Amino acid sequence: MSQQKKLLKPSSSYTCITNLKRVYPIAILLVLPHITASANAQPFPSGCAVFSRPTDTISINGHTLVTNQITIEAEILISSALPVPTYSEARIFEEQVSGLCDKQLWASLGIIRGATWVGDNPNTLITVTNPGANDVWHHLAFVHDFNEDRVYLDGLELGTLDFSGDPSIANSPDSRISIGAFLYGPGIVGSFIGAIQWVRVSCVARYSGASVTPPVTVPSSDAFT
Repeated sequence: MSQQKKLLKPSSSYTCITNLKRVYPIAILLVLPHITASANAQPFPSGCAVFSRPTDTISINGHTLVTNQITIEAEILISSALPVPTYSEARIFEEQVSGLCDKQLWASLGIIRGATWVGDNPNTLITVTNPGANDVWHHLAFVHDFNEDRVYLDGLELGTLDFSGDPSIANSPDSRISIGAFLYGPGIVGSFIGAIQWVRVSCVARYSGASVTPPVTVPSSDAFT
């Protein structure tokens, strides 16, 4: 079953909530309208959300259900007009419940990180150097494909992580999803700083090999999204 959710303009606190119907297997496609997080943010083209503060977030009610494969990808721009985050875990996508489920994509000017929580290897975290330049739109993708994780930037494979054991990705009906900052108990993990045009989470490994063709426009929903 496929679906596409467009997000409404949030309140001044830049917290937007939308709902996902719980279906198995389910993944998501979020196409973001023009949202500017603060009054002093620089102008960006329409069709993107601008995250300029560590606390900027879009919260989603619902969770994903996947098995041995997942792809988390996004079209992002890191702007020289916005501050560089002082923290490494700059969240683009986060789905989490403590000790049970983690599905993540992070990025800043220096690094790209992707992670999943699996039964025998709870910390399948891959970190790679991000050579992406400021003020340029980039396609990022994290792929969990059975016993291998991969990270792509603009269609080029930047790194892989191989691991042994059960490759099943943990799911939880109690997990929460956010685009941007994520609330952990009394604290908060900071948001990606920049612009995001779209985020897609799929229940398949969409990309494999050293070089792939990423979407050049906003992707359409399909049987895996």
